[in-house]
Amino acid sequence: MPYLIRNTRFAHPHWKLLCKFFCLPVCLHMSCVIFVMWIILGPDEKIEFLKNIKDKVKNEPDATILCMTSLGAILLQQNLLDEVKVLVEETSQLLESLNGVSVVHAKFYELSSSYNKATSNFEAYYRDALRYLGCVEITSIAVAEQSERAFHLSLAALLAESVYNFGEILSHPVMDSLRGTERTWMAKLLKAFNAGDLCQFEDLRPFWEQQPDLFKNQTMLLRKIRLLSLMELIFRRHAHDRTISFSDIAKGASIDKIEVEQLVMKALSLGLIKGSIDQVLEEATLTWVQPRVLSLDQANLLQSRVAEWSKDVKGIVNLMQSEIPEVAIHL
Repeated sequence: MPYLIRNTRFAHPHWKLLCKFFCLPVCLHMSCVIFVMWIILGPDEKIEFLKNIKDKVKNEPDATILCMTSLGAILLQQNLLDEVKVLVEETSQLLESLNGVSVVHAKFYELSSSYNKATSNFEAYYRDALRYLGCVEITSIAVAEQSERAFHLSLAALLAESVYNFGEILSHPVMDSLRGTERTWMAKLLKAFNAGDLCQFEDLRPFWEQQPDLFKNQTMLLRKIRLLSLMELIFRRHAHDRTISFSDIAKGASIDKIEVEQLVMKALSLGLIKGSIDQVLEEATLTWVQPRVLSLDQANLLQSRVAEWSKDVKGIVNLMQSEIPEVAIHL
């Protein structure tokens, strides 16, 4: 194998023949070649080899994607971000032509999330890093790497302007890697945001203020958790009790009553809630809140609501059944 890698003139024309001889799919054979390549070749040799071999497997989408993602990883190490961006875009288009989910999806999302992390694109990093975790077995990742991924995923979720659903990351097994570590506070902070808990947010301030990105964006974080507190306030109220006074909203979000209208309008503009504002009566009628992946506490609350609804329905059914004879007599 090392000889074939270094002597690409021999490997290229006999590529498919070798795959058939060893009874290996092209994609699996490519994985083996790339594994050896990482060990025996230098950075420049790797780039040259992958560019050459990519042309030879252009009719094999899986193998081509493996080449491109490996090439992207090398370029990322060299901080050639513009070239990595082009590779990510080209690979993304190629990935759409595949059916199902395979090892190449994991490789692509690993590269894409690493690129987005390097460019501080929090929304894209959070999306692709979660997709990567969805393509691999969590047990195949070292515990130290799990902890690192959990921390940066949590950080991206907090700093991403468009992310208001933390249930998916909180329920993922990767978060267990933060338990008992010096970064346990991050999991607690994420839970505080998910519940819109401003008191817990302030209690954890000594920890999160030490993190440069969180400290720099604390104004945005405060605005975000206030919006989440409004969402939680609506979620916890009964469907027939969704007209909320400005005073209640101000108390829940820890703001002055004069700021309530701006908070509600912001939530409406982001599509987090639906409803209307009555400035005269100083109340907001909020009929809908954006669906989220629920925590255990939120799921228990929803279960109790369903139980109450079921009880009410049974009561109405029993009432109708008891009234049917009288209706029949009048008819």
